[in-house]
Formats: sequence, C-alpha cells, structure tokens
Amino acid sequence: MQRVHLIRCDDPKIRGYSFSSENAAFRSIAGKALRKEKGEKEAQRGHCVDRGGFHTNVRQGKHYIASIVGCKCCDDSSGKAIQKEKATVQYH
Repeated sequence: MQRVHLIRCDDPKIRGYSFSSENAAFRSIAGKALRKEKGEKEAQRGHCVDRGGFHTNVRQGKHYIASIVGCKCCDDSSGKAIQKEKATVQYH
C-alpha cells in the first residue's frame, strides 16, 4: 500500500471546497434522476493529485451535468491529526 501525504484541510488551495464529503456535495445538486457514476476515481488533475484527491461524475439520464471533486485532507487543529474530506461541485 502506497503512503499518501494528505493536503492540510486549511490549505488555501482548497478553501473553495466547502462540502464535508462527496455525499454532501452530491446532495447539494438540484435535479431529478441524478446519479453518481459507480466508484470514486482518483484525481487526475487539481490540487490533490497524489494526495488523496478524488473525482466522481454526476449524470442526469445520459448527460454528464457535474463532477464532484475533492480531497481527503488532514485536520490537526485539535492537536491530533484527523483525516477528513473536503469537496466541491463543478458543473459542466
């Protein structure tokens, strides 16, 4: 298993990732018959490549309408390192 060096949750590069999880980001998208593609994929670009980044496509019928992108990140604000998640929605 490869060790991943997570980005810090307070890193300014992911300040706009306002959702606490992929599911929270998905719930924020308005629309009927929305579905996430099976399986979260590793990020191929962005701030979290090789650092716990992920990408999930969202479809409505046959059409891609959005991507959920995010990072698994490290929050040590309590004095103990805790792995969290930050995500955002990018509309197509």
